[in-house]
Amino acid sequence: MPRFQQWLARRSEHLLYALLLLQPITGLATSILLGRSFPLLGWSVPLLVPRNIEAWQILLSVHRVGAYALFAVAGGHTVAAFTHHYLLRDDVLEMMAPWLRRPSGRETAPEGAYPLRPLR
Repeated sequence: MPRFQQWLARRSEHLLYALLLLQPITGLATSILLGRSFPLLGWSVPLLVPRNIEAWQILLSVHRVGAYALFAVAGGHTVAAFTHHYLLRDDVLEMMAPWLRRPSGRETAPEGAYPLRPLR
């Protein structure tokens, strides 16, 4: 894979992790800014700050943009992985998901085991 694609894949993975961290934080903050208690893991979180609708609207916008960005980056990452697997026919997806690895014919079955046959 060219260096630019490697760089782009790495940055998109970092962005995915950042967005996965950002989403629950902004979601929790929007709940807190409504100024009422809410359930969390079976525990009722009491009122932490007074209601602040202006800050809630801003954080809700950040939360929504983060959701759209997460969807777009995850979708782009998935499309790129499938493009490498099905169109370019390289081993990028197989490196990410080893259970998809095709037998190369070099592996030998253990003694007494049935030999692997290709799926039809």
